[in-house]
Amino acid sequence: MRGVIRVTFIRPNLSGHKNGTINDTEKLIYNCIVSSPGISAVALANEFDKSVRTIMRALKHFVNLNIVAYRGSKKTGGYYIL
Repeated sequence: MRGVIRVTFIRPNLSGHKNGTINDTEKLIYNCIVSSPGISAVALANEFDKSVRTIMRALKHFVNLNIVAYRGSKKTGGYYIL
């Protein structure tokens, strides 16, 4: 990936993370959304060789924190940074 922006932020301990910070997968997902706005969960899963469920779990955290929003239809929409 070219032009990756490093982001550091603390999120509430929503899913039992021990220290309340985001994990490495979530950092990668966030950076990928920054560099490719409108990317889908399936494309993110293929990019990082993770399951779609793992990606959706991370995206749900971002949506709940109002960091990321889903725009568009179910088939053709994608995730954008707010």
